[in-house]
Formats: sequence, C-alpha cells, structure tokens
Amino acid sequence: MRNGKNLWMRHVDFENIKDMLHLVRINDGLLGPSEFDNVGVTKDILIKKHGRKPLARSTRYNYRKVMENLGIIELNNNKYYVSTSSAVKKLLDATIFHQPMSEEGKEILRNIILSNDDCRKHFFDLFMEDPSYDLHGLREKGMPIFVETPAMRRFYLNSGMMIDKSKLEDHRAINKDVIILRNLKRNILELRSADEIYAIYWGVRRWSAKLDITNEIIIDFEEGRIIYPINPIFNEKEMYGIILKHIISAKSDNEWVIIPVPYFIRSVIMETRFPLNSIKKFLLDLKNKYHSLIMFIPTSTIFIDIKTPYNSQDHLFRSSYLFDERKRYISHIRINKKLLEMLSK
Repeated sequence: MRNGKNLWMRHVDFENIKDMLHLVRINDGLLGPSEFDNVGVTKDILIKKHGRKPLARSTRYNYRKVMENLGIIELNNNKYYVSTSSAVKKLLDATIFHQPMSEEGKEILRNIILSNDDCRKHFFDLFMEDPSYDLHGLREKGMPIFVETPAMRRFYLNSGMMIDKSKLEDHRAINKDVIILRNLKRNILELRSADEIYAIYWGVRRWSAKLDITNEIIIDFEEGRIIYPINPIFNEKEMYGIILKHIISAKSDNEWVIIPVPYFIRSVIMETRFPLNSIKKFLLDLKNKYHSLIMFIPTSTIFIDIKTPYNSQDHLFRSSYLFDERKRYISHIRINKKLLEMLSK
C-alpha cells in the first residue's frame, strides 16, 4: 500500500505553474493559500481555458501542492515564499510571466521533476535498472514500459483474439479497474486506488509527456500503451541503417518492399528511443529525397479508429502513422530495393 501523502502529483499545466511562480516571487511572503488562489484567478492563470471561469477549488489546491512538493515554493507561517534553491532561481531567470516557456525553462523543470523522490519512486524508476540516475541517464539508458488500462483489457479479452492462456488467467485475476505498468524486465506497478491513478497515470505520466521527457504510442491494445524516455540526440545514420535492415530482411523476390509504418516506428523506438516527431520527419524527408524509389500507401481514419473502442485514444493510434503534406494518414511505405544500393554507397 502506498502512502497517500506521497501521491500528491496531479494533472496541472506547467505554463500556469511557471506564471504562479513569478507571482509568488513578486509577492514573496505576502500570499497565503486563499490569496494565492485569488491572485491566480485575477491574473488570468488559474482559470478554465473555455468560459474564463475560475478553476475548481480542488484544482487550485492541486496547483499549490504540486508547487510545494516539487520544492518550487515553500509555505512558512501560512505564507508562500519562493524556494531559495538554485534550480528555482534559474527557472525564474529563464522564463517570462505570461510568455510561453523557453526550452531552457522546460529543461530546468524536467530536472526538478526527475530529482523529486516521489516522482522517481512512483514512475521514473520503472524505466531504469540503476536507481542512481539523472535526466541524462534516463535519456541514455531508460527502457520502454507498457501500460495496460481496464478498457484495453476488456477490449482484447472480449474480442475473441487468440492470446496466451496463461496471460488470460493473469488478466482474469486482475481487478477490472487496475492500471498496470510493466517494463521489459517484467517489473510491474499496479495502480489500484483512485489516489494512485490520479497521481501516477493522470499526474506525473502526463507531466512527463507534456514536457517531452517521454513519448507515448499505441500500436495495438494487446501490447498496450508504449511509453519510452526520449533520446533527443537524433542520428540520421542510425535511421538509414534501420531502413537497410528492413529492406535486407524482406522475404520477397519482388523489387519493392512494403513496410507497415506503425511497426517500423515501433522497431525504431525500441532500438533508439528517438523522438517520435523526428522519426516521422526523417521518413517524410526520405520520401522527398528519393521520390522515385519510395511510395506512400494511405489509409483512412475510419480504418485506424476501428482499432479502438472509444474515441479518447484515437490520437494515440493515429500518432503511429505518418501524416503527409497531402493531409493523408500513411499506413505503409513501399521501398524499391534500389534504395539499398544508393544508401550503401
């Protein structure tokens, strides 16, 4: 059983966190919790994106607690003060009130989150074998994890799909509301309580995705959602090598090789953990560079969306496909084997 006091992470907008930090600095030691909320609403920060109404009291409370527990602000004698840590000073210097956060600011926030014990224990540790890691280590050595939600479990258990019998028994034994996070070493984190789900699945997981610490993709429901730490150092030479391997491994005498885009992207992710957008841009640029040797095979959104029983995850299924300049989703790439000769030169 996890300690609820350590499950304070909740879904927040870090642009709002940045702006509230600047307001606390301006009013250092003057704002209590209620004044914090009032100033945030007055300055158009703690308000709903649509309708311009104040965020719910519980949501405003979450903002305060996230900032406190990340060590960005401190509550002394019921008044808020800016933390004296060097990281927070750098964050203030690297950002501007009511201006989109700079990449430098985001990097500082990433490090603040990665250095937080609760965030590590309840999420990031699952990506790592060595517990003594920093952001650089996560990017360099982090392994992908797989997430199975109740909706996924219901879908493929009720779909008549052929799955391993032992796996079937495992799933029957799992409470229907449990969210399961599993890494390649078969280490498992089960989210059973509402606090665990709000803090880990809807909290720190979303922070990580929004701040580009991790990318997420779904290829099929049986495998689940893939989350992987982003390796930001994109290497075109390595991408060419992966393309060549796919061409060489094709078991066909045909001069054209057909590669399914989602499974190609998955193979790249598992091998390199490059940013998803960089992988897609590489493929689009490759098509433009070798347009006579590469053909795109489009698909329809209906075909893509039929893989999921509910609309809220359509975007993740679609994210595993290319989207070209003609506004088409691309499901397969046809590559002429002559490309092998050209790339091997």
